[in-house]
Amino acid sequence: MVKEKNNLWTTFKNLKENLSPKKVVELKANNKNQNSKGDYLSNFTGKSLKKLGVFTDKQTQQLVSPAVSRFSQSYYDDFELIHVPPVNHFPFFVTLNNENIENVAHHKSSRLELDENNGNLMINNHEIKKGAKSHKVIIDYYTENDYIIIDQLLSDLDRQILLFIATFRNVQFLQIVRETGATTKQVSNSLDRLHKYYLVDRWKFKRDPHIEGERAENLTGEAFSIYSNGTTYLMIMNLISREFAYKWREILKEKDRFTPIRCWKIVDAYLNFRLKDDFVKYVPFHYMKRFDYKVSFELPNKKATQQKNKTLNDQAQQYAQSIAKNKGAAKPRIVEKTMYVPELRFNGQFQVRGKNGKIACFDLYPFVTMSGEHSDMDNLWDVFRHFGHLKNGFDENGDKHLLLIIVDSIEQIQAINDKYRVNDSYDGLDNILFLDLKEASTNNILSALKVLKLKEDGNHELKTTRFNINNVFLEEKEMETPVND
Repeated sequence: MVKEKNNLWTTFKNLKENLSPKKVVELKANNKNQNSKGDYLSNFTGKSLKKLGVFTDKQTQQLVSPAVSRFSQSYYDDFELIHVPPVNHFPFFVTLNNENIENVAHHKSSRLELDENNGNLMINNHEIKKGAKSHKVIIDYYTENDYIIIDQLLSDLDRQILLFIATFRNVQFLQIVRETGATTKQVSNSLDRLHKYYLVDRWKFKRDPHIEGERAENLTGEAFSIYSNGTTYLMIMNLISREFAYKWREILKEKDRFTPIRCWKIVDAYLNFRLKDDFVKYVPFHYMKRFDYKVSFELPNKKATQQKNKTLNDQAQQYAQSIAKNKGAAKPRIVEKTMYVPELRFNGQFQVRGKNGKIACFDLYPFVTMSGEHSDMDNLWDVFRHFGHLKNGFDENGDKHLLLIIVDSIEQIQAINDKYRVNDSYDGLDNILFLDLKEASTNNILSALKVLKLKEDGNHELKTTRFNINNVFLEEKEMETPVND
């Protein structure tokens, strides 16, 4: 039988009793009943995988996972998000039944008043008349009561989707379907409700005909971002910690219009990595502290006697230079310069369990822009300096770090290597991996994780690393004969 898919929401339900403001709702993999031999993909049906967005290619019989964040290079030139406002105005009215009113009244954080004249309950200056079956209440999110009231109108699926959007900041509709395993109609209804209640923002964007074919030329996709009210709701309901909630001042730090695409690429990487048998959890961000280092270089020490002196005649000039030559050339000056490397924030980190049982951290770097000031290509310079500063890949706390660069295609990997020669020009940079979204989408998800290895002839070879799928996410067929370990 298919076991319950472990995701952000099921994790919350497991941790609900122990949540505190310092904790974060993180995806954790369930590693029970793992197959010690790894993947027996031929032993599984595609039924359970389809809910996770993984399909069997009819021609190659390989598993593919279409990445909705993969775009052609020309697509980025004209990319834009178009805001879709809610159908209702703000502030807005909601209708509550008597059960809703009773739940709000008994909530530990609610602050309700009684009408001094008739003793009726007052919610947001609205009188709850006795005997009435429904009550209209205005919502402006001015007090905590409003969030408690809205909580009465949300389903578990609504909360799951809201938490997913808040964790990754901006996600596409199809990514939400993959995460929840719900039908598109169910997801659509939940998103309409969240949007109507001003908990999420809705956006539209043109799809890429170079990736999806000519049929997509006039089609649009939908994306959803967390709204400030949505973040506040999740914190009040203790579904996400204040530490990991999206900080709105971060909007001011966004360097270009491609931030949503970078969020989508991280989501696609997460949707693939959560299938790995060694996946432990996802955390929303990670910082690497600023540091400095010293660089020494030589400067030539020119003697004054070698410089032409206008006060001497030609004969005296030649005599002075011959004396300097007989004394020997001056030693070059050694100059030391301090180089500063700024603090880095990675908007996402995967943690996986290594063969020795210890945790390794994958810091995520979604790659979009190839050229221009502050492009993703140029910013890799500071990223590589940080990873080159690690001692055998370990930070000062003893945590193992690897860099996962999320790319659209192998061509981007080649461009990065051509500029930086990532495996031989920088010490300690053999812990760099690439997630090739094209490979995962069109060929085989199990060969999408790449690493560059330096060969004896000085050239680089792109190799595939192991990507085992956790048996928890797969549905086993009945086999006539058992597989021997």
